[in-house]
Amino acid sequence: DDDDNDDDPARRPTLPKCVPATWAGIVALCRRFYPAAAPDIVRHLDELRMRTVAEYEQLHTIDFLAIKRDPDRFMSYSRFTDLPSPRSACHVRLFLYCELRLLELYRGDGFTQEEQGPDQPAHREGEPGQRVAGLREYVCENIALGPQLSAGAAVLLKLHVEVPSTV
Repeated sequence: DDDDNDDDPARRPTLPKCVPATWAGIVALCRRFYPAAAPDIVRHLDELRMRTVAEYEQLHTIDFLAIKRDPDRFMSYSRFTDLPSPRSACHVRLFLYCELRLLELYRGDGFTQEEQGPDQPAHREGEPGQRVAGLREYVCENIALGPQLSAGAAVLLKLHVEVPSTV
């Protein structure tokens, strides 16, 4: 009977280890999956913690989102490692933005962020126009869903998503 084997570890699919989406978690993930980028991330960690994407965009007159959307400019791991060393903090942040999807609201404290508009009431501990912490956030390696789906460890749901034109 297959039901008797559901608790058998040998029959369970191997799932990736998730780590909190803190800067320490990102460094650990990069050391494993992006080893050539990890030293640059560590070298610039203090600055990465302090600067926002908007500050990098203003300082370097670039648009991270436009670069992420452009396949000819997307900062992939291979494009990042092709840059001459030492790579700048801006290059590192752009790589993390494009490749790991650490977008504008990523702060590295292990929580999702919610951006409150100036006319929206604050909730939790934030003020209007301020970012406030949301739910705990985790990162892990990408995995192919095929084996997990066949083993019953995941379910695909069809979602209808409308993305606003301002995103």
